[in-house]
Order: sequence, then C-alpha cells, then structure tokens
Amino acid sequence: MTARVAAAALVLTSVAAVLGAPPAGCLALATVAWLAALPGARATPGWTVLAVALAVRVPFAFSGFWTDDLHRYVWEGRVWLAGFDPYSLAPDAPELAHLVDESHARINHPGYRSIYPPLAQLLFAAVVGAGGREVALRNVLLALDVLVVATLVAWRRASGRPAGFALAYAWCPLAVLSAGSGHVDPLALLMVAGTGLALARGRAATAGVLLGLGTLAKLFPALLLPWVLRPRPARAGTAFAVVLAAGALAVPWRHLAPPLGAFAFDFAFNAPLFVAVRDHLPGSPHAWVGAGLLVWLGVAAVVEPRFGLGAVLAIAGFLALSPTVHFWYLTWVLLPAAATLPSALAWPAVAWAGGTTALYRTYAEAHAGGAFVEHRELVQLAAIAPIAAALALLARAWLRRERVRPPEHLPASAVGFAVIIPAFGEARNLKRLLPAWLETPAVRVVVADTPTGDGTRELVEACPRARYLPVERRGYGAAVLAGLEDLHDVDVDVAVVCDADCLTGPGQVAALLAPFDDARVGLVCAARGGGSGLTILQRLGNALVAALIALRFGRWFSDLGPFRALRLRDWPPGTLVDDAFGINVEMNVRALIADVGVVEVALEARPREHGSSLISGSLRGALRAGRGMLLRLFVLSEETCVPRSSS
Repeated sequence: MTARVAAAALVLTSVAAVLGAPPAGCLALATVAWLAALPGARATPGWTVLAVALAVRVPFAFSGFWTDDLHRYVWEGRVWLAGFDPYSLAPDAPELAHLVDESHARINHPGYRSIYPPLAQLLFAAVVGAGGREVALRNVLLALDVLVVATLVAWRRASGRPAGFALAYAWCPLAVLSAGSGHVDPLALLMVAGTGLALARGRAATAGVLLGLGTLAKLFPALLLPWVLRPRPARAGTAFAVVLAAGALAVPWRHLAPPLGAFAFDFAFNAPLFVAVRDHLPGSPHAWVGAGLLVWLGVAAVVEPRFGLGAVLAIAGFLALSPTVHFWYLTWVLLPAAATLPSALAWPAVAWAGGTTALYRTYAEAHAGGAFVEHRELVQLAAIAPIAAALALLARAWLRRERVRPPEHLPASAVGFAVIIPAFGEARNLKRLLPAWLETPAVRVVVADTPTGDGTRELVEACPRARYLPVERRGYGAAVLAGLEDLHDVDVDVAVVCDADCLTGPGQVAALLAPFDDARVGLVCAARGGGSGLTILQRLGNALVAALIALRFGRWFSDLGPFRALRLRDWPPGTLVDDAFGINVEMNVRALIADVGVVEVALEARPREHGSSLISGSLRGALRAGRGMLLRLFVLSEETCVPRSSS
C-alpha cells in the first residue's frame, strides 16, 4: 500500500510542478514519497516501476525547459551541421557570428568550447537536423530516460534480483528532474544499463560495444572498463576499442582534451573534498585527487569484481574527488546502485541522491536569473547523507556481527586431532612448544619446516609422536598445505594449526576444539586480545582485511590470526591453494562461500620469546603479509564473480 500511495504522490507532484505549483514544495514532497516507496520496493512489480516512471516524466514533455545546457546542445548541433568544430570554436568565436540567433545569449559559458563527446554531438545534430530545437531535444532525452528504466528492470531480472528495486532510480526526483530539465546524461546511462544487462546475460562483446557507446556519450563510463574486461578481456576490449575508433571517424574529437582540461581546472562546485585538498595540501589539488582516484579504483577492483557494485564504488569515488558535481551527476551512481539494491554498498549512493535535493536553492536562484552561487552550508548538508548512511551500515554490521565466544574448557580428547606447526628457523621456540604439545592428546604433531639448518630437524626427530616434514617451497601457506596433506593417512577429525611461537597454544587447545561439538562448525579461529604483541600496522591491516571481507562476503571477523582448527571432512584436498600469507584469509572466505560454520573463540596470545616474526618483525614483512592477504581476497572475489550474477 505504501508503494501505491508513494507512486500516486509522485505523479501528482510531477503534474503540480509543471502546472506552476511551488517547485520547492513539490521537490520535497516527491523526495519523501520516493523514500517512502523504498521499503516496499521488493514487492513492487517491474511493470509498475516502469508505468510510474513513465507517468512522472510525461508531464515534463509539456513544460518549458529548466536548464541552459539545452541552448548549448542545440547550438553545437547547429555548429556541426554548418561544418564547424565546437571542440575548436567556442560559441562567442567570430567565425561563428553568422550562426547567432535569439537563444545564443542564453548559452552558458560562451567563452568555453564543447566538452560533450561524439555520440552526444551526433544526437544534438540529429535533432537539429530534423528541425527540432530545445523542447524537442529535451523530449528525446525524456524518452531515453524511460528506456533507461526499462533496461534497468531487465538488468535486475537477468541478474536474478527483484525488479522492484529499480524504482530507486526510476522514481527518484533527482533522475526525473535531470531528464525533465533536459540534460544529456540519459544517453550515457542507457548504455551503462545496457552494459550491465549484457554482462548479466554473459555477452562480453556486446557489453564492450555498449560501454564504448556510453563513453562516446559522456566520458565517465570509461571508469567501468576494468569490470567489463573481466569475463572475456579480448572480446570486450576489442569491441570497446573498435567503437571508440568508429566514434573518432564519425565525429573527430582530437580537440576535446583542452576544453575538458579547462572545465576541470577552471570550475569547482559542490566538491567539499576537493576544496579541502585545495585549501590544506601543498601542490596541485588535481594531482592529489587524481592519485587518490587511482588508488580508490584499485581498491574497488579488489573489493568488488562484479560490474554493478564495482560501478557504484568507482563512480562514487570519482564524484567524491571531482572538482565539480552538479545534481544530475548523481544519476551516474544512482543507476548502478538501483541495479544492485538491497546490497549494503548501494544504500549510501541512494542516500547521496536524496541528500542532493538540499542544493535546490542554488539552481532555483540561477533559473530565476540570479547568479549561480554555491551555498557552502547546503553543499555540506548534501554530503552528510551518504556519510551518515555509510556509518549507519557499518554500525549495523558491527552490531549484528557474531560475537567472539568465551573459551569453553572441554576435554581435548573429545575430538581426535593432529597439530601442524609451520616453522622457519624456529628451533629455539620449538624447544618449549613441542614438549607442551606432546603432553596433549594430539595423535600427531607435524612440524612443517622450511629447512634453515638451525637444528629444527634434530629437535623434532628426537621427540615421540612428532613428525618432521621438510617443505622445500618457502611460504607460510606452503607449510600449512604440506601439513594438511601429511594428515590424509591419519585417523583424526580436526587439524590444529599453531605457529611455532604460540606457546599458549597447547594449554588452549581444549577451548579451541570445544565448538566442534556442533556438527555444523568446520573452522574455529582464535581471536587474539590486546596483549598479543601485534604492532599497530598489523592491527590496522587486520581491521582493513576484515572490513573488506565483511563488505564482500557479509561476515565481520574480529581477527584473522594463525591459531585455528579445521574439521578435515569440510576441507577436502585441493580446497586450499594459497602458499603464502593469504591462507588464513582463504580459509575464512572459503568457509563463508561453502556455508561452513565459522566460530571465533577469544583466546589470549603472548608475544614471542625468541627471534623475530616474519610478519611483525619488520615493516617489509608486515607489508608482504598485507599484500598476500589482499591478493588472496582479490582472487577469491574473482572466483565468486560469474556472468549470470555479474551485476
């Protein structure tokens, strides 16, 4: 019922706005109605989403136009048809004086050349060549936006998602106002939505073609190329390149770079982050934000390989760092967000679109003939919405995380277990650790050692029930994998992995094994406390990887430490492959993917007594371990990214 009432309110406010009702009141009511419709989106049929989207856009076809960008669009279409190049000649160029008409005085920034790519220019020229002017072009863009909604609904269906969440874009006042006021963005958004649909259907070449067309309409879709290339790089990349080459032949755009540079360097609006960088950091702010964007895109590719959510992250980062962000730019991130709801990563983008209504005053003043003046307090208010949404989601994930269990001391003999101790030059620590493990009911204690000649072999071979296993391939993961393989002929249920410097392990093994009383549990991890001796860098890296796992796989782990136990039946040979520092991340993530129960138990850890750790002992070691964990997380994300769910 709420969705129906919201739909009716949206249509009525659209009609009222066109008939002359106070625009601010109509926008506020429409925003409230749109937000009220979101909770019931899952149950809203796709045809309802499309019908209401059409109904709220049709009234604008009978209204005046509300943006001076349309005057520039028409002007540039006329310039092309007259045989001139708007990338080389600004509207006030003397060479174009014979083209001046009554709308020329209303062109914004007449001293600046065109920044619109070839496909947009072809659209401008086609409408003008057919005898159309501003209203006709605006209505074409409205029709394209209805096609965007239809393609979005199809994209969600092809991805196996409820079509109703498409209303996050289709009914959003921001999207309606963007198309209804005559901005060219729906042309690019149609191609982005088509790209998502093509990927969801496993058509990589088609996706490459459509992304190329989107880039020829507005340049921002080029940010999404890494995600389009993933399924079939050769097909998608070739198709993308061919389309760009064809666009260059149809509309030469070699002179586009200087106007784009002028736009980027001469203007700043609704960009609090860029302004902060400009005012507080030395050097060029554009260099800072450019470097920040590259880092962000790299992180986004690691965190989320799927196209839809990858697009949300990539475009959101671009807009956050951009020196200019007009309200209609938010449709760029709102579209992929609407394609991926109810994913947690999409909600801040939806909140950002809603918060942008705070900028109404600036555009209303300009539309009324006043100066285009940024109201800093409104910009800050608009920026609060996505930040608040992101913080709320993080708080919700933290509050809903599974609590770390207190240790339950049950007899260790209740579970048959063996112990694997990865070692690399650890003879001094093993002198105390091995006897302690041999006092437990462990069936076998395997020391998987990368030989260094430090006496580890002689020490282990002198101990009963201990087995020395040389591992020629260096790497923490290689030692663990070798130990697991060595247990295939041993009648045990559980393998315990314990570092050679973990002197508390033998006394805590009963607590570590206790959760296996539940047959659903396949992995138990020790969560280290504050006295574990972890460096600040290790703690930060641990928190980062845990947060990335939570965002990608939905479970927030409090620790990713090495003291852990695996129920061997849930880990057949070949399940684990990482031979470096990423193996603990691989265990946790593969357990989530396979729906194997994971339990964390709070167990005290003490700093090592002898030697230095390969990880915490040096900055280089900590960075190598962090890189290994992130790379493994990236590979696991890639493995779970399949074409049918690529949205």
